[in-house]
Amino acid sequence: MAIDNQIVRSGSKKRFVEMVQKQLIRENPSALPNAGVDGRYGAETSDWVQRFQERKGLQVDGIAGPDTLGRLRADIIQRPDTSGRGVELLQEDLRYFYIQQTAVDGIYGAGTTQGVRDFQFLNNLVVDGTAGPNTLKKMDELMTTILVQTGDSGSLVRRIQHQLNEQDEVDVSLEVDGIYGSATESAVMAFQEAYEQRVDGIAGPVTMNLLDLEAFHPLEQGEIVEYMSRFGFNANGEEVTDASEVEEFKSELLNHPVIRERLPVDATEIEDVTLIEYELSGEAFYVADFEVEDDATVHIYVTFTEDKELDVVTVINIEGDLYDNDATLTAYDVDGDMIEETEQTILEFTNDSLDVQKEISELISELSEIQALDLTWNDVSCFLKKQIISEVICTGLPIAMGISLPSGVLGFAINLSCGLAVEPLIDKALEDECG
Repeated sequence: MAIDNQIVRSGSKKRFVEMVQKQLIRENPSALPNAGVDGRYGAETSDWVQRFQERKGLQVDGIAGPDTLGRLRADIIQRPDTSGRGVELLQEDLRYFYIQQTAVDGIYGAGTTQGVRDFQFLNNLVVDGTAGPNTLKKMDELMTTILVQTGDSGSLVRRIQHQLNEQDEVDVSLEVDGIYGSATESAVMAFQEAYEQRVDGIAGPVTMNLLDLEAFHPLEQGEIVEYMSRFGFNANGEEVTDASEVEEFKSELLNHPVIRERLPVDATEIEDVTLIEYELSGEAFYVADFEVEDDATVHIYVTFTEDKELDVVTVINIEGDLYDNDATLTAYDVDGDMIEETEQTILEFTNDSLDVQKEISELISELSEIQALDLTWNDVSCFLKKQIISEVICTGLPIAMGISLPSGVLGFAINLSCGLAVEPLIDKALEDECG
């Protein structure tokens, strides 16, 4: 789908929400004074989209559809000798692509002008030093791309080459030429092998996010466990090993109508169930997961309350294990009523999961750096509290902190299924402090 021929609203992909938020600020530096570019299409973003629509005589609905996106794109021209938040965003984007320039100071001076000219030259655009619709569109296209491979070229390839040269896992020395040729493919394969990923030489969301995570220098697993324990959260969890207790949970699973639909007709038991007990804010809850092998991979996460009553069932049905394969994620409540359903490619599921993991890695790194300032759990937003706890439960500390990641794309898609399952219990545990 063309970058501007889509609908961006609440629930849209983070990278496209960020694109709209940047456009709003570039068009009007007063826009989004509170949240800024945070990748969440909340009330403030919707309000500023409506303001723009009103000023331009567009349908006022707070949704950034093709007409709104097209008009935003056409109306934005950033020129030399201007200043403001929009210029600051431009400078940050140039740095994203490793283009040398002056400081990020919001002043469109000689350094920024040359940076724009360099970007234009590297991407076969008209070289005039002015960031108009075509230049900004190319930046947005590259910054929302999550799959790069042999034959591609331009600034995003240059970024990947720079990152490969900077990472420490494998010894790489690439010419940064913006061409994804055999040398770059070989370097990507070596990096993937070092991280025990699928070795295909394609820079998909897993590879690109791993390269990004190199900058955060995550804490060791033991340090994070201790860090989370300060907030009263058992980050490790404990596997339930008592046979009678496990059988009690299995019986509940086997007889639940939603789960029965996913089991073979003649199934009389469920094998290989992993059951973990967690404690949060003084309340215990349980997470069970198991896999059903059929024509497709069906992975099921189930949560139980402290009283061992089944709470939420999430099912992810995956057709194969390649990025372009489809997957369907469905969540049901205890009565079997659908809570949420999402259908998309594994590529998108993977990127969604990694976006959250990267955000958490950034946050933990920031918290650890300023821990001496007596920062407490209360200083973390409720949104990020819930995200951190969900990641710790569903992906495990090493993955959430970017220390290591499981091979293949299946693990990332499954992670979102677990997140939907544990969300209501996390909300309940944090009810007093988060409402």
